[in-house]
Amino acid sequence: MKTLRLLLVTALWITLCTRLSSCSKDLETMPLDSIGGTDTDKEFANYGITDFKNIEMRSCNGIDDNTGDYRWGQANFAGLKKNHLWIASFDRESKQRLAEWTDAKEFQKTRRIHMGYGEYKDVTISGIALRQIYSKANSFVALVQLQGSNYGENLYIFKTPTSVKELKGIDYYSIQEWYKESILIGNCCYTLGGDTIAVLTPQSSSSGTILSSNLSSFTESIMIYKDDFSNSIYLTKHNYEYDKKIWNVELTELSNEPKDARFEVNLLESSTNIWKYKVDITHYDGTKKDFTFSVNIETGTIIGEELPISYANLKGTWDMTKCYGWEYNGEGVKEDWEEDVTGEYIFFESTHGNGGYFDGSKTNYFASSLDGNRLILENSDWLLGKSITITKLTTTELHITATEASSVENYEMKKR
Repeated sequence: MKTLRLLLVTALWITLCTRLSSCSKDLETMPLDSIGGTDTDKEFANYGITDFKNIEMRSCNGIDDNTGDYRWGQANFAGLKKNHLWIASFDRESKQRLAEWTDAKEFQKTRRIHMGYGEYKDVTISGIALRQIYSKANSFVALVQLQGSNYGENLYIFKTPTSVKELKGIDYYSIQEWYKESILIGNCCYTLGGDTIAVLTPQSSSSGTILSSNLSSFTESIMIYKDDFSNSIYLTKHNYEYDKKIWNVELTELSNEPKDARFEVNLLESSTNIWKYKVDITHYDGTKKDFTFSVNIETGTIIGEELPISYANLKGTWDMTKCYGWEYNGEGVKEDWEEDVTGEYIFFESTHGNGGYFDGSKTNYFASSLDGNRLILENSDWLLGKSITITKLTTTELHITATEASSVENYEMKKR
């Protein structure tokens, strides 16, 4: 099993716009680390690029910790080789090459650009910078910035083993890793080949503190958050394409913790539609505990961790959600039935088996004992004469089956 980091999530929950602002236009006028000159040549040599003197308009970027591109952890180089655009990217610390590429077509230093309203002007490119690169599966996406006098243009290059695609006119300055070998530029999700997968909608509002968020598809994520007003904790599936919640359920076990408790959420398993979480809880006085549960991410159904059958785990109130079974009628024919049990519940007061069943109008108290997975009721009219088996006990669910020769009753309950 694996534990997943919180990846791209705080901005996702608070608002997709927040993510976008992290790649805002304030980088447009940010100077490069170095364009030409001794410092540039030194950095080329440091990363094993020995033919740098033959590279025109050469630049290095991401090395100076005073620039915004330092955050990517890359040393990025660009220029023209025999009038062809050339880029190379290295891990800044290890100096391992991430990607290198030379364009097959000749570079147009002078070009005519549309200024809007049918007006054009001729510009001359005087600077080339590789701002960021994302490489994976023998493919890469690169953000190249072209500069001239009163002119700047972003060029996104999508390179796969079989294709090269360029996208222009995108005003965002960041490539974010997304879901299953896709990337996010601004609010648009692309394949590594440059095809659009989805356009995402900025989240309209937020009133919660994100505890965990993990993408479940190109347009959806599963999040755990704490409501800022009620302090209740919820698990939700959010769709970013249409900005709506698919489902939203309260994690009552966490909501019942002290308001100042700290939570550390780990996603243990996500290879199927049943995801498993472990939440480590720390109280202000240093008390530590944990809560493990699973969820069907298609329906939002919480599946508690299977627990050993004991009074310590049975203690509490269990609200009935479903009651069904079968019995033989007067003609000896087996008939299925289901009964509305809204408002009914059972409870165990202590770890000694004392409890009761509330049938909607009165409480039938009982004493009980456990024999493996069998619950033996004493001094109780409820389920009198029937063999009772606990078929499921989790942190959130209790199922019991009561049988006799001519009938079977099944009760499904949720912990209050």
